[in-house]
Amino acid sequence: MENNKEENFDEEQYPSEIIEYIMSEPGHEIIKRIITLIEDIKKSTLDKNVELTKINVTNNHKQRAYLIIQQTIVFVVIVVASIYLAVMDKFSPTIGVLFGTVIGYFFGKKTLS
Repeated sequence: MENNKEENFDEEQYPSEIIEYIMSEPGHEIIKRIITLIEDIKKSTLDKNVELTKINVTNNHKQRAYLIIQQTIVFVVIVVASIYLAVMDKFSPTIGVLFGTVIGYFFGKKTLS
């Protein structure tokens, strides 16, 4: 029975020793360093996320501009080809369906937001 009391006493004594060590100058310094380290990790992670967000916004803008240029070129080429074929009496319903499909493909693409 007394062994159990001694073990309980030792278990209860450890937390108070830890608190005393933390309250001492070396323990306080260690805790400050740990907190500083955690804050630095948090700051670097947040900074990295901000940089990645900026890069993604720039890339999305470039991809959107490229898509608009691409759609414009395809639209102009198909309109010019349609006019040329109509003037030459070579425009057929099959070519019309083909041109419509190509334009539908380019304008039906999901745009990046």
